[in-house]
Parts: sequence; C-alpha cells; structure tokens
Amino acid sequence: MNLPLLITWSAMSMAPGAPGEGQDKALKALESEVSRLAKDTLPGLEDLKSPVKGEPSPGTRLADDFGTVIRGVKDAKLEPAYVASLQADADALARARDREVPKDERVRLLRGVAADLNAKAGFEKAVGKDGRRVVKVTAVTKRAGQEVKELQVVFVPRAWDGTEDRYETFPKNSSPTTHEWAPGAYVIWTRDPDQKERVGDRQRKSVGENGKTVVEIDLPAPPAR
Repeated sequence: MNLPLLITWSAMSMAPGAPGEGQDKALKALESEVSRLAKDTLPGLEDLKSPVKGEPSPGTRLADDFGTVIRGVKDAKLEPAYVASLQADADALARARDREVPKDERVRLLRGVAADLNAKAGFEKAVGKDGRRVVKVTAVTKRAGQEVKELQVVFVPRAWDGTEDRYETFPKNSSPTTHEWAPGAYVIWTRDPDQKERVGDRQRKSVGENGKTVVEIDLPAPPAR
C-alpha cells in the first residue's frame, strides 16, 4: 500500500481554495483512516480474503481506490450526499480499528467501505471530473411481478447494514419512487409503513461504478398480509 502517495493526493485535495469545509473535513477523516489501515486496522484480520479468487484483498483495493477517488474529486464541489457518504466510510473504518468490536463486524465494515470506494473509483474512471457525482435511483416495488404501491424504500451504506440509526428512506413512498445517491455500495429494501416489522428481502446494490447516473431497481415487496 503506497501511503505516501495517498497523503500527497490528500494534500493536493486540501489545497487553498478547495471548496467546502464539510467536504474537507470528510476527506481528511477518510484519508486519516485509510492511512491507518496497514498499521491499526488490518492486524487481527489476517484471514480477510477477497471473495473472488485472484482479486486484491479489500484492504489493498480500498487504498488504491481511495487514491483514484482523491485524484478525481480534487477541487470539485461535492454534493451533500457524496460528502455524507465519505464521512460514513471514515466512521466505518474508525470503528473497524476498534479491537473491542466483534471481528465479524470489523470485517463487514471493511468490506463495505472497500465496495463503496470501488464504486466511487469506477465512477471517476468512467465519468471524469465533469458533472455531478450523484446517481438518480428509481425503485419499483413488486410482488409476484405486480407493482405494489405505498411502501417505504429503506437504504443504508453497505458498511453500516444492521445499524438502524444509519438507515434512511426515499422521500416518497413507492411505486415508483426516486432518490439521489452518491456513487457507492448500499443495501436497500422495502418496508410496510404501517407495520414496520414487515419488510422485503434486502438487496445489495452498487451504483455509479460504470458511470451510469440513472438507475432503476426492482425491489421485492414484503410478503402479502
């Protein structure tokens, strides 16, 4: 992992005139956590392997993808959703450093951030520096092939799946319903607004990695009452 390279690009991204105090804070926080990967985060997780044979480990890929993201967003004014996504990744890596956190949770956090930054890096490679860094996501909710309306659509950054205070909902009930996401990796599902224990199957979705800025997702509705 070439940490001096990461720090060099981080310094460039924080150059005078770079827009947004909140943006700078999120980028600095994430850079700090990425720089600690090899020393503080990965020890104790030596059996963490790539799920695909021949691919780099999540830790190595994460650092490489972070470098790609930093080069892409340098001097850009980032949308609030993107800034929040960067901060969520920084928070996840900080928790993954905590040896008091159960190992399976630490692995999930690290894998989630790796997937998120991989999608962001893919977006930068495909789209370049021009334009907004958001993906318009339309969710269509269905049961047995038929559209089902008036359901909540819930999502969370993949690293934070299982942490309820990180859950968000689309601004309107389905279906369809649309929201803007930062390019990244998420978990998304449906929920009955009147009986919130009734939920549809959770779906893992990465958006933006191929440069597409408009995505439609079919989601399973909760089982019929």
